[in-house]
Amino acid sequence: VPLNEIPWAEIPWAELPADMPWTEIPWTSIPKDFPWNEVPLNEIPWAEIPWTELPADMPWTEIPWTEIPKDFPWKEVPLNEIPWAEIPWAELPADMPWTEIPWTSIPKDFPWKEVPLNEIPWAEIPWTELPADMPWTEIPWTSIPNDFPWNEVPLNEIPWAEIPWVELPADMPWTEIPWTEIPNDFPWNEVPLNEISWAEIPWAELPADMPWTEIPWTSIPKDFPWKEVPLNEIPWADIPWDSLPENYPWAIVPWGQIPEDFPWEGLGTGECPHAYSGGENDDGWITVLEPTCSVEGTKSRICIICRAPETESIPATGVHIFQNNICTDCQRHRIILKSGSASGEYSGVPLKEESCSVVSGTLADPGHVIMGVYAQATTVGIQDNIFTATVKDASGADVTDLYIIGYEYGTLELTTRSVTISTGSAKKAYDGSALICREFTAEGLTEGDKVLLTFTGRQTPRGQSQNTATVKIVDRNGADVTANYSVNIIFGTLTVE
Repeated sequence: VPLNEIPWAEIPWAELPADMPWTEIPWTSIPKDFPWNEVPLNEIPWAEIPWTELPADMPWTEIPWTEIPKDFPWKEVPLNEIPWAEIPWAELPADMPWTEIPWTSIPKDFPWKEVPLNEIPWAEIPWTELPADMPWTEIPWTSIPNDFPWNEVPLNEIPWAEIPWVELPADMPWTEIPWTEIPNDFPWNEVPLNEISWAEIPWAELPADMPWTEIPWTSIPKDFPWKEVPLNEIPWADIPWDSLPENYPWAIVPWGQIPEDFPWEGLGTGECPHAYSGGENDDGWITVLEPTCSVEGTKSRICIICRAPETESIPATGVHIFQNNICTDCQRHRIILKSGSASGEYSGVPLKEESCSVVSGTLADPGHVIMGVYAQATTVGIQDNIFTATVKDASGADVTDLYIIGYEYGTLELTTRSVTISTGSAKKAYDGSALICREFTAEGLTEGDKVLLTFTGRQTPRGQSQNTATVKIVDRNGADVTANYSVNIIFGTLTVE
């Protein structure tokens, strides 16, 4: 009879004949007393059997996992009891919670290239479980398999800058790391600095607090910022000259420490180009004697190439420091003198006031006398009574060098002098020629001055006009002193009848 027409679920297994071909039974309907424990489990087509048809005491963990019942209750069984390595990934349901799989046992056909790599807990996965074609270079390096074969993979393909140093194994061959990429938390302070291949490390990769002065100077980073570090802190004697950049300013090397392979013969035999470093302004100069208010100082420097000395003077400061009006340096007395004032009307004689007084400080000796050369006023107006002073002792010797003299000035005020000038008058009968009169009088002129008139008045036709003129007053030397006068001019009359 057709086996699929028999209602097997209704038939007790014990009623079947011993030679019953049970493997051909349609497994969608199974006898209730089917002897699961007596038949070879690997001969049962599990993929055709509904899970609900299996008895409660079914030893499901012994099922051959190459064939799984379609309605296997994945979410009801302990995931860590399933032998994942034996299960074809294709057999798992679409909604399988794969991220909960115990990663110590992974299905052999796990689709590594189809799942988000950053969702896989790599640190829990034995490296040996990964397939041979695993794209390991795409692993998120913040979580690394514990047995990652560091010694077997090309170190220069590992993105070291992304890997936390603490993730690396204790026996990591760190000295073979390509130093162009360094883990961010690399323990610079914990490793032997002399084992680091400094010449391969970009300086920019080093941390800000890198103890650079402890770097073994026989191997120097190629982009070491020579011009930014204090040159006197570099142990030049330890540095091979060949390690320095080609354009290195060798002339400023501190010559107390010279590289052992310094190319002396390459300096040439001509005149030394002289180079200097250090000193107060990094030009080599060191002050030997400080200048004072009135005495020059000296400074010197030594060429760092040929060791030749050079000395120069430092100008006196001209700055005095006083205590009780006496310079604490040169011991000169400070006094301030003020000239007297005077005023007067122009008289042809220069206005002078030849006197002064001490308005601050005191003379070094009561017997000292102040002598002055004073200004004088010869033109109308107000001006300072400027003077220069010298000091003499009782014997007449000049002792001005004992003093630092300051000046204040009085004033000389010269006012105008009044003068009245009258031009003459004249008359005549009309004759067709011009009438001119050059007579005049002047009252108020000072002795020695004289008036020069230029007459502009003249009368030709019958009638009258003023005898006008322009005025210029000069002194006995011919100098124009008109501005020193207040001139009142009275014009006469020219009459032609």
